[in-house]
Amino acid sequence: MPRLKHLGTLLMPNQATDLLLPAHCALSCLTNGAFQDTHRQDLAVLANVAQVMAEDEGEKARPVLLAGMALNRTLLALMRRHGDMGRWGATGPELTALRSALTTLDAYLRRQTTLRIKAAVRRVDALMDAMTEYPLSA
Repeated sequence: MPRLKHLGTLLMPNQATDLLLPAHCALSCLTNGAFQDTHRQDLAVLANVAQVMAEDEGEKARPVLLAGMALNRTLLALMRRHGDMGRWGATGPELTALRSALTTLDAYLRRQTTLRIKAAVRRVDALMDAMTEYPLSA
Protein backbone atom coordinates (compact mmCIF):
# COMPACT_ATOMS: atom_id res chain seq x y z
CA MET A 1 0.00 0.00 0.00
CA PRO A 2 1.33 3.46 -0.76
CA ARG A 3 2.20 5.63 2.16
CA LEU A 4 2.37 9.40 2.23
CA LYS A 5 5.60 9.45 4.20
CA HIS A 6 5.57 13.17 4.75
CA LEU A 7 2.28 13.08 6.60
CA GLY A 8 2.51 9.65 8.17
CA THR A 9 -0.77 8.67 6.52
CA LEU A 10 -1.31 5.07 5.53
CA LEU A 11 -3.93 4.80 2.79
CA MET A 12 -6.27 1.83 2.89
CA PRO A 13 -8.26 0.13 0.10
CA ASN A 14 -10.95 2.81 -0.10
CA GLN A 15 -8.53 5.42 -1.39
CA ALA A 16 -11.05 8.12 -2.28
CA THR A 17 -12.57 8.16 1.20
CA ASP A 18 -9.11 8.11 2.78
CA LEU A 19 -8.25 11.32 0.92
CA LEU A 20 -11.63 13.02 1.05
CA LEU A 21 -12.74 12.54 4.64
CA PRO A 22 -9.77 14.39 6.19
CA ALA A 23 -10.21 17.22 3.67
CA HIS A 24 -13.88 17.64 4.54
CA CYS A 25 -13.01 17.55 8.24
CA ALA A 26 -10.34 20.20 7.62
CA LEU A 27 -12.86 22.53 6.04
CA SER A 28 -15.21 22.00 8.98
CA CYS A 29 -12.39 22.75 11.42
CA LEU A 30 -11.56 25.94 9.54
CA THR A 31 -15.12 27.19 9.88
CA ASN A 32 -15.33 26.39 13.61
CA GLY A 33 -11.90 27.68 14.66
CA ALA A 34 -10.20 24.32 15.24
CA PHE A 35 -8.01 24.36 12.09
CA GLN A 36 -4.37 23.27 12.48
CA ASP A 37 -1.42 22.79 10.16
CA THR A 38 -2.25 19.10 9.78
CA HIS A 39 -5.59 20.14 8.26
CA ARG A 40 -3.75 22.33 5.76
CA GLN A 41 -1.64 19.32 4.84
CA ASP A 42 -4.74 17.16 4.34
CA LEU A 43 -6.18 19.71 1.91
CA ALA A 44 -2.87 20.09 0.09
CA VAL A 45 -2.49 16.31 -0.34
CA LEU A 46 -5.97 16.07 -1.81
CA ALA A 47 -5.27 18.89 -4.26
CA ASN A 48 -1.89 17.45 -5.27
CA VAL A 49 -3.14 13.90 -5.82
CA ALA A 50 -6.14 15.07 -7.85
CA GLN A 51 -3.98 17.38 -9.97
CA VAL A 52 -1.46 14.63 -10.69
CA MET A 53 -4.31 12.38 -11.83
CA ALA A 54 -5.95 15.09 -13.91
CA GLU A 55 -2.69 15.95 -15.72
CA ASP A 56 -2.93 12.63 -17.56
CA GLU A 57 -6.44 13.36 -18.83
CA GLY A 58 -5.75 16.58 -20.68
CA GLU A 59 -8.39 19.19 -21.43
CA LYS A 60 -11.35 17.19 -20.13
CA ALA A 61 -9.91 17.35 -16.62
CA ARG A 62 -9.18 21.08 -16.75
CA PRO A 63 -11.82 21.88 -14.08
CA VAL A 64 -10.02 19.52 -11.70
CA LEU A 65 -6.66 21.17 -12.36
CA LEU A 66 -8.19 24.60 -11.81
CA ALA A 67 -9.88 23.46 -8.60
CA GLY A 68 -6.61 22.03 -7.28
CA MET A 69 -4.77 25.25 -8.10
CA ALA A 70 -7.51 27.33 -6.46
CA LEU A 71 -7.34 25.19 -3.34
CA ASN A 72 -3.56 25.54 -3.14
CA ARG A 73 -3.71 29.31 -3.76
CA THR A 74 -6.23 29.66 -0.95
CA LEU A 75 -4.06 27.54 1.35
CA LEU A 76 -1.13 29.88 0.63
CA ALA A 77 -3.27 32.85 1.65
CA LEU A 78 -4.26 31.05 4.86
CA MET A 79 -0.62 30.26 5.61
CA ARG A 80 0.41 33.89 5.08
CA ARG A 81 -2.34 35.09 7.38
CA HIS A 82 -1.38 32.49 9.96
CA GLY A 83 2.21 33.70 9.81
CA ASP A 84 1.12 37.31 10.25
CA MET A 85 -1.56 36.84 12.88
CA GLY A 86 -0.54 33.61 14.59
CA ARG A 87 -3.91 31.93 14.03
CA TRP A 88 -5.77 30.17 11.27
CA GLY A 89 -8.76 31.80 9.65
CA ALA A 90 -10.38 32.42 6.29
CA THR A 91 -12.39 35.20 4.70
CA GLY A 92 -15.82 34.56 3.21
CA PRO A 93 -14.45 34.44 -0.36
CA GLU A 94 -11.69 32.05 0.74
CA LEU A 95 -14.21 29.70 2.34
CA THR A 96 -16.30 29.84 -0.82
CA ALA A 97 -13.23 29.02 -2.93
CA LEU A 98 -12.31 26.11 -0.66
CA ARG A 99 -15.84 24.70 -0.71
CA SER A 100 -16.04 24.97 -4.49
CA ALA A 101 -12.65 23.34 -5.01
CA LEU A 102 -13.42 20.57 -2.54
CA THR A 103 -16.74 19.86 -4.25
CA THR A 104 -15.02 19.53 -7.64
CA LEU A 105 -12.18 17.37 -6.32
CA ASP A 106 -14.58 15.20 -4.32
CA ALA A 107 -16.73 14.47 -7.38
CA TYR A 108 -13.64 13.72 -9.47
CA LEU A 109 -11.96 11.36 -7.00
CA ARG A 110 -15.15 9.40 -6.39
CA ARG A 111 -15.13 8.45 -10.09
CA GLN A 112 -11.55 7.14 -10.00
CA THR A 113 -10.32 3.62 -9.50
CA THR A 114 -8.25 2.64 -6.50
CA LEU A 115 -5.35 1.76 -8.82
CA ARG A 116 -5.30 5.26 -10.35
CA ILE A 117 -5.45 6.88 -6.94
CA LYS A 118 -2.65 4.68 -5.60
CA ALA A 119 -0.50 5.51 -8.63
CA ALA A 120 -1.11 9.23 -8.12
CA VAL A 121 -0.26 8.96 -4.42
CA ARG A 122 3.02 7.27 -5.35
CA ARG A 123 3.80 10.06 -7.83
CA VAL A 124 3.05 12.77 -5.27
CA ASP A 125 5.17 10.94 -2.71
CA ALA A 126 8.07 10.70 -5.20
CA LEU A 127 7.76 14.41 -5.98
CA MET A 128 7.82 15.23 -2.28
CA ASP A 129 10.90 13.03 -1.81
CA ALA A 130 12.63 14.85 -4.67
CA MET A 131 11.78 18.22 -3.14
CA THR A 132 13.12 17.08 0.22
CA GLU A 133 16.30 15.73 -1.34
CA TYR A 134 16.86 18.82 -3.50
CA PRO A 135 15.11 21.68 -1.70
CA LEU A 136 14.48 24.92 -3.54
CA SER A 137 16.99 27.60 -2.66
CA ALA A 138 15.71 30.72 -0.95
